[in-house]
Amino acid sequence: MVRLRYILCFVLMPVDFQVKTRLSVLADPATVAETRSRSWPDVASRVRRRAALPIVLAVAASVSLFGCSVARPSAADTASQSESLLALVDVAAQRVQLADTVAAAKWGTDAPINDPAREQAVLDTVTTKSTQLGIDPGTSRAVFTDQIEANKAVQYGLYSQWRTHPGQAPATRPDLAQVRPILDRITDQLLATLKATQQLRTEPSCTAQLTETLHRVEHTRHLDSLHEDALARSLTSICR
Repeated sequence: MVRLRYILCFVLMPVDFQVKTRLSVLADPATVAETRSRSWPDVASRVRRRAALPIVLAVAASVSLFGCSVARPSAADTASQSESLLALVDVAAQRVQLADTVAAAKWGTDAPINDPAREQAVLDTVTTKSTQLGIDPGTSRAVFTDQIEANKAVQYGLYSQWRTHPGQAPATRPDLAQVRPILDRITDQLLATLKATQQLRTEPSCTAQLTETLHRVEHTRHLDSLHEDALARSLTSICR
């Protein structure tokens, strides 16, 4: 993108200026004298070097004139983006941990872990809200697909544990209807943090920052291996 901006700025420079610059160098007395004493390839090389400086200066002027300069994010912006990334990972961790309650609510019932209709409803809602918030719907759908798969991975993992160790199975059954509003709130929070981290998530440093933040949240929330793996799975599509 940066290279494209500079190319555009050069293209926007008046063509007659580029031509005149080269002609002025060719018409320079020193250049004329050199053509009489040196071979043309040697003179041509010198002409190109002499012509380069004014053209470069003109490009710089065009960059300023047409707003093509590359603005570096301020320290405050960088800090804000990092805080938003931390919030995003922490909200994703909350969703992963909430899978325990969902699994307990479904355990011993006919409610399946895999619920395509519910999953599609979530993704449709995400698509609509993303459009309203100015977030790429495709990115949001990918992120929330990861969230859903991570949530199911926790549920399947817990089911396996409870079958192997029946004494660890939940003794009470939470009301799944009370869990849905919490999931909806988490959905809105995730969308807000996706919007707040749009710039950071496209930068080359995103993966490194995400990995560091992931470890920080894992430590803060004391996640076990099941939930650590699920959290990592839920963040697969964050960096682009």
